[in-house]
Amino acid sequence: LLLSAATLTDRSARQKTLVEAQALVDRFARGFPKSQLATRHRLQAGRLKVARGGNANLKSAVTLFRAALAQGRTEKIRNRARYQLARVASQLGDDRLVLESLKPFLSSIDDSNRAGEFDDALVLGASSFLAAGQHKPAAAAASKYLKKHPKGTLAADALVVLAEASELQGQAAAADLALTRLANGFRDKPIYAQTLSRMAEASYKAKRYARAQRLFGNLVNLGPRSPFHAAGLSGRGWSLFESKKYDEAARIFQQVVKLHPRDELAAEAAYKSAESHEKAGASREAAQAYRVAARDYPRSSFAFLSARRAARLLSVDKQTSEADAAYAILLKQFPKAKDRDELLYEWAEMHADAGSFKKADSLFRQLIDKHPGSKRVASARFSLAESDLVAGRLAKAQNAFLQITRSKNVSNEIQQDALFRLVGIASESKQWKQVREHGTSLRTRFPKSRHLWEVRFQLGHAALQLRDHAVAKIELTAVLGQKSNKTVATAAWFDETWVLLAESHYQLKDYEAAADTVADFQRSRPRAKVLYKADEILGRSLMKKPRPDFSGARSAFARVIASPQGRKTLTAANSHLRTAETFLLQKNFREAKKQFLAVQILYNYPEIQAAALFQAAGC
Repeated sequence: LLLSAATLTDRSARQKTLVEAQALVDRFARGFPKSQLATRHRLQAGRLKVARGGNANLKSAVTLFRAALAQGRTEKIRNRARYQLARVASQLGDDRLVLESLKPFLSSIDDSNRAGEFDDALVLGASSFLAAGQHKPAAAAASKYLKKHPKGTLAADALVVLAEASELQGQAAAADLALTRLANGFRDKPIYAQTLSRMAEASYKAKRYARAQRLFGNLVNLGPRSPFHAAGLSGRGWSLFESKKYDEAARIFQQVVKLHPRDELAAEAAYKSAESHEKAGASREAAQAYRVAARDYPRSSFAFLSARRAARLLSVDKQTSEADAAYAILLKQFPKAKDRDELLYEWAEMHADAGSFKKADSLFRQLIDKHPGSKRVASARFSLAESDLVAGRLAKAQNAFLQITRSKNVSNEIQQDALFRLVGIASESKQWKQVREHGTSLRTRFPKSRHLWEVRFQLGHAALQLRDHAVAKIELTAVLGQKSNKTVATAAWFDETWVLLAESHYQLKDYEAAADTVADFQRSRPRAKVLYKADEILGRSLMKKPRPDFSGARSAFARVIASPQGRKTLTAANSHLRTAETFLLQKNFREAKKQFLAVQILYNYPEIQAAALFQAAGC
């Protein structure tokens, strides 16, 4: 009856036959509980459970087959129990039980061409070895079966295992041979395409992209009507992408979209086609492809990614008007996107970089209003403060930066940048006590800040203005010690360090040190634009030495007056006035009067002109 049921295709007829079989099994169990055929009866009862199907029946079959195995009196009966137990374990997906059941006799099956009763166990074992990741014994068991039954009922299954196990071992030739044999007999059957697909995926996972590309290509060759055609194209595109063949990958991905626009892989393929263009450096084509992907697959998980990438690419390419429209559409199309705050920030930053500060400020304010808990709020406030700073609204900018430095949940980077801006604003406004306050705070809180040396320069400058000349000397000497630090030494403000340090020495009455500092400046930066300021300090220092060097002082002052950067400046006027004073101190009244009058005529600084005219009258 069991054999008869296995051949029936009519469900009701099959069910009727199985009921009859069950009645006979139950009758035997009641009538002959101690029969010597009890073990064989358990085998039949188990097979009946398997035939009836369902998880509960399969588990009951396992119990019956285990009992038959334990009570079997002959090795032949026990082997039959092992075989049936392995079969039902395979149906339950319990590969460990399959291998455990078959282990005692699997290796005993000879390696000849002769058929045996339990040869099918080779395929069961091979499949479970493969599932357990034991590729070598899987291939061996499948090969042994094929040697015995090259056209057996399980030959296709054996070829599948042999092909996949060989592929996973990196044995391409053996895998191709098994696959060819499978194709010869089953090319038009699902088993061939399914095997080919798994092999291609295995090669891709192992990063054997050239082979994966060929295997996926074989899937494609099954034709556009094959249910695996889209997957084959997609896999080939991925393999080309990972091989950095981006132009070809873009073309293949686009074929997925063109030939299978409604396939579940189409949206991903549209996105990857755009990404391939981007990787190939074709940013304009990529941006357009991203926009098409977002438009054509608006409900896919790739729609948002595509729209965002399109906006970003246009932004990077400085296509501001197109990017502006792309960001606007993106935020409208995805009103519930989790990172809308990030998008607003990107959008605002794009306009800020393009110099569209009004639009940027509007977006920054929108971010702050609509996403007050965003981690980007602090950056937005900082950007708004910078906008005020650039526009010359110093008081407003100063207040905003102060609020940032006092706010919680603000990153260290933004905190130190805000303090740095406060130092700059205070210096610009000549609020030297605030320069000292904010500069000291930044230096204390962020001792490794990237702004450290400019802040120490500003602290030195502030100390000089506050007549704390000893502190000015310490700070400026430390800054000047960074001459070999290219990042610091090439900063626009660095040359001024020599000037301020020389002035500090002068105020401390260390005229030799002042002269040495100017000499170092002249040697290090002979073309510096502020060198004339150092020459003016040198002239004063030479005049103040215990033994004044009036000639040297006049030479220094002459360089100030003649320099392209210094001529006609207040510094030049002072230098000319002091040149006249050197003659006066040497009692050369005639030349002194001449130089005093020259100051009055050549410069337009009333205080200096008045002093010069007064001195000329005294000569």
